[in-house]
Amino acid sequence: MGKLDVRIVGCRNLANTETFGTSDPYVVVSCEGKKYKTTVKDGQLNPEWNEKFTFMIADENSSRLEMEVWDSNTIKDSQMGRYDLSLAGLVRGKVSDGWYILNGCKSGEIRVRVMATDFGKIETAPMQPAPSAPPQSSAPPAMAGYPPQGVPPPAGPPGYYPNPGQQQPQ
Repeated sequence: MGKLDVRIVGCRNLANTETFGTSDPYVVVSCEGKKYKTTVKDGQLNPEWNEKFTFMIADENSSRLEMEVWDSNTIKDSQMGRYDLSLAGLVRGKVSDGWYILNGCKSGEIRVRVMATDFGKIETAPMQPAPSAPPQSSAPPAMAGYPPQGVPPPAGPPGYYPNPGQQQPQ
């Protein structure tokens, strides 16, 4: 099982569902049978929570994080919107931070940060090109004391011939 850290950051542009006054939103976040609730933010349509919750995930490829925004009321709470986030494709150890448009409402977005702490894709560093080696020559390395190949030998004293088979000029 993998561990998923979820931070409900906030909402913006929520539609007011109250006839009198302003909505009092909170978020119910659930995944794989576990459910958490944020605090209620009285009279706010752009609330900020910054509350963190942890879930244990059995199957990251099919699990979904369900977020429902509710308006707290005395008699019966009313839903302000919802969003379901797929967990497939999360990168292990990397925070995914995004604003998501709520469904089932006139307007509103929710900001969520999620991080798969011990499951998900493993991000690899981009491949670096191998350092280029100096060009290789097929000739053996020059040895000290010998003239380079293809260059005539230096002139020496009279009667000196560096190549043994060379004849003395007439």
